[in-house]
Amino acid sequence: MVDKEYIRKQHFREGWSIRKITRQTGICRKTVRRMLRDSEIPAYRLKAPRPRPVTGPYLEIIRTWLREDRNAPGNSAIPPSASTTVWWRSTVSVGASPTSARSCRT
Repeated sequence: MVDKEYIRKQHFREGWSIRKITRQTGICRKTVRRMLRDSEIPAYRLKAPRPRPVTGPYLEIIRTWLREDRNAPGNSAIPPSASTTVWWRSTVSVGASPTSARSCRT
């Protein structure tokens, strides 16, 4: 697959015409023109937020816990990881189904 960087390099550095790029790569001239016009690096853009059927109702609580932990004074040499914090607080305060601590990624 030919990428945008290759097409831009061939056009601007090597001096290839749009027609030559089209013949060499098999990409439509409109697409080649669009790639030459747009100098931005292609990035993934999420069109709609992903559904969160399990954690959805608890997201605000979890975010609050993580903010509190970030702002809390450090009373231990090794701060707990975010996943451990969420697991511990969910089993103690919210009453979520307890699982083993090993199943929680740290």
